[in-house]
Amino acid sequence: MPWARIDDAFWRHPKVQRAGPFGLALFAAALSYCNDLLTDGFISDTSLWQLVNFHGTSDEHGPVFADGIATRLVDVGLWERVDGGFQ
Repeated sequence: MPWARIDDAFWRHPKVQRAGPFGLALFAAALSYCNDLLTDGFISDTSLWQLVNFHGTSDEHGPVFADGIATRLVDVGLWERVDGGFQ
């Protein structure tokens, strides 16, 4: 079974702080997702929606909400936009 390691200071890194709580949650969920499915860090646009299905948020805002959080991770330098998704 694959597993992922997060640095003890991850939560206080300036990029993570700028990403906000949903950005931190998406980053951690994506890390788990990528390790579970062995995607080499790739998250497809269609898979992104599953990773931000936070109770009481995604139901109301849908894919636009998911894309907004992912875009925030790109803006702060934690992710990159690639063809068909994010890396």
